[in-house]
Amino acid sequence: MSNTKQTQHVTPASSDTLLPLLETLPGALFVVDDAATIVYANASAQAILGATREDVVGKPLWCGAPQLVSTALYQAVQKTRQTRAPGEVEYVSPVMGTWLHVQLSPTLGGLMVQVHQGRAAARCQETVPQGERLSIEDLNGLFSRIGVLTPEGIVLEINEVPLAEACVRREEVIGHPLTETRWWSCSPTSQEQLRAAIARASRGEIVRFEAVIHPREGLDRYLDVAVTPRRDADHHIAYLVIAGIDITERKHAEVEIHALIDAIPQLVWTSQPDGSHDSFNQRWCDYTGLSTEEAQGEGWMQCLHPEDRPRVRTAWQRAVQTGGVYETELRLRQNTIGEYRWFLARAMPVRDDTGQILKWFGTSTDIEEQKRAEQQLKESRESLRVLTETVPQMVWVARPDSLHEYLNQRWQDYTGFTLDQTQNDRWAHLQFIHPEDQEGTRARWQHALDTGTMYEHEERLRNGQNGEYRWFLTRAMPMRDEGGQIVKWFGTCTDIEEQKRTEEALRQSQERIRALIDSNIVGITSTEVEGEVIVDANEAFLHMTGYTPDEVRSRTLTRARITVPEDAPLFERSIQEITARGQTPPLRPNWCVKMAVVCPCWWAALSSRTNCARWSPLYWIIRRVRSWNNAKMPLSAWPAMN
Repeated sequence: MSNTKQTQHVTPASSDTLLPLLETLPGALFVVDDAATIVYANASAQAILGATREDVVGKPLWCGAPQLVSTALYQAVQKTRQTRAPGEVEYVSPVMGTWLHVQLSPTLGGLMVQVHQGRAAARCQETVPQGERLSIEDLNGLFSRIGVLTPEGIVLEINEVPLAEACVRREEVIGHPLTETRWWSCSPTSQEQLRAAIARASRGEIVRFEAVIHPREGLDRYLDVAVTPRRDADHHIAYLVIAGIDITERKHAEVEIHALIDAIPQLVWTSQPDGSHDSFNQRWCDYTGLSTEEAQGEGWMQCLHPEDRPRVRTAWQRAVQTGGVYETELRLRQNTIGEYRWFLARAMPVRDDTGQILKWFGTSTDIEEQKRAEQQLKESRESLRVLTETVPQMVWVARPDSLHEYLNQRWQDYTGFTLDQTQNDRWAHLQFIHPEDQEGTRARWQHALDTGTMYEHEERLRNGQNGEYRWFLTRAMPMRDEGGQIVKWFGTCTDIEEQKRTEEALRQSQERIRALIDSNIVGITSTEVEGEVIVDANEAFLHMTGYTPDEVRSRTLTRARITVPEDAPLFERSIQEITARGQTPPLRPNWCVKMAVVCPCWWAALSSRTNCARWSPLYWIIRRVRSWNNAKMPLSAWPAMN
């Protein structure tokens, strides 16, 4: 058939003489209307298709003649319909595998399509340049599932991989809507995904989605699908290329990973490289009450405590921008009770070989109990600090190596030194101790460190303000861990200066009393149990009374035994005086010596009682007189006792 720019009016039914003519034309001849529906097919056309005229006429060209369908033919038909100019194209039939040379001529209301098998002897100018065509030769070498569709979704070409997987012939698929094929029709959800993707791609959009297909019974495949529009020279959508990469193994691995992720106690989530959250494990959804769809993007932030949102958003954006590790503490609302709990959120990027971030994987670990423990510890430390700052002692804490790590304010005020000035030298505190006490302090403290026993020592500490020394009782106890190892030493220094002065005064007083007792100038006894039982007596007393040392040691000799009953009130008053003043003025009772002889005498008493004991020995001083008529004993004549 020769090319001509004149539109021919071909209506086979209009002329009985035309039909025999068309039947004699070389090659297969199809006449289609403007909708590309076959209205006539000659005997050669029927032979190529292996079908009768009734099987072919009335069907779309792409469905009625699948042996001829290709992207090249589709483009040529579309171009001839648009330009109304004759054209031709050569290609390999995807179904028959033979070269076809097709000539197209516009008619009034349609096209005539004449098909010759084998390449033309002389190549004519093709309606669609080779560079603008995508043929099955380009597709079969691809491992992925790939096909060519009309903008309406009719299959023009498809590679071998999906055909072999579904065990179908190419002609069963070519010319049919892809949504109605075996792969997609078994799943309404996937079918609707594909239908929507084709509609969007036919408007010029590149569409990507994941879907599951069913090539045959018992076989499912997960695909990562992309539908890409291809434009002609006039920028019209010429056809669509659909490509699907098998991600079944990845999906199965993801299922296993998700099962593992759901089993761990953390809330797990992932994000796209741009920081948009896209998936969450079941534990996350159960805790927050949000579905994955509700939480995607920034939806998850609605679970954040309002006070934490600005800080968390800033930290997350910084990590996404820098590619660094994301770590922050935040509070998430628990769906069931509406309370917030503290979580530690961490995320790290996964990168490809070039360093580009592919994904962010993150976890949120419940640290509510840890935060409460930290708060309790903080409160305990504050309580301890307040206690150590309010007690009258100087308080300090040292590490196992003896270096100080805490000194209360009272310690610093007294010594004039701060913690920084003492913590680099384990013996720095010796500089505040009296030189005479340093050796003992060092030895005892080293012994405590070596043995882990309690430290206790009296020592004089220098006042940093006036340079004076005061006596202190220093004690330290070790604190141990569960394994028995010492982790800290807690110590106190208690001012005992007044106690030491009292003890010294008592010592001196007792020395004077002992000197008086040993002098035998006057009779002296000492009593206990509130002044009743005589427990000691000097020789002068024994000589005056006639009692023996054995009788004193027997503890049967009492004050009542050696005084007359009428004088008992005098002794009661003397006990009261001693309690109040520590001594009594001279008394003049009569007293009984051995053998019930009554003799006059002077009595006086004093006590060595201290603040630590209510009753210490009472010392009774006795001087015998011959007669009360001429006995004079002024108080100044009594020996000084204090």
